Amino acid sequence: MKKSYLAVSLIAALSLSACNDDGGTSSADTKLETTVQKVSYGIAHNFTSNIKEEGLNLDMAAFQKGIDDGKASKPSAITDEELMEAMQAFEAELKKKDEALEAKASAENMTAGANYLAEHAKKEGVKVTESGIQYKVLTASGSGKKPTATDTVEVHYRGTLISGKEFDSSYSRNKPTSFPVNQVIPGWTEMLQLMDVGDKVEVVIPSDKAYGKQGAGADIGPNETLIFEIELLAIK
Repeated sequence: MKKSYLAVSLIAALSLSACNDDGGTSSADTKLETTVQKVSYGIAHNFTSNIKEEGLNLDMAAFQKGIDDGKASKPSAITDEELMEAMQAFEAELKKKDEALEAKASAENMTAGANYLAEHAKKEGVKVTESGIQYKVLTASGSGKKPTATDTVEVHYRGTLISGKEFDSSYSRNKPTSFPVNQVIPGWTEMLQLMDVGDKVEVVIPSDKAYGKQGAGADIGPNETLIFEIELLAIK
């Protein structure tokens, strides 16, 4: 989640600024034709959708009162000090909730990954390295040309979670990628040095050899075990 109260406040302020004085018009009768009408509706819809999605416990009656008082140019019903104290308490509550959700996801991903690795290791053709990385050679070139940790390589790859969800693919972009072997996640650095140019492998990388507790981006959560299809095209 990781929402800050400043972000919530900004959206609320935008919502307030978008309000007009047509208080007698019901929402069902409101037309969305002008730019201001569309922007006003979009801000309000996005704000309330985010509130629901993130599970934020806002008092909508109090929220509406703030809008009404602002429209009427009334002074704030609470002092700046009261607002700051409430904001700090609210952010602390959100942080605590975030940490609990992240800890839960981390534990669940760790268990799911361990179970997957245990079953995957039993499959025909799967090899397991000392560090726990599991791989299966899909295409063996026999070229004998292996990269070192300081080499730059060109590869095609596809990455998925153990659920099968794809999070990245150079194949989809129809463009291979290049990088130094020692500038990627540890699982890749180890795996690439076991491959010959022209090899293609499927590798399952435990979370501690991938992105660990921090995860990566929106798709890779904490302690996710990752699956990659890697094709080593060249050493540059």
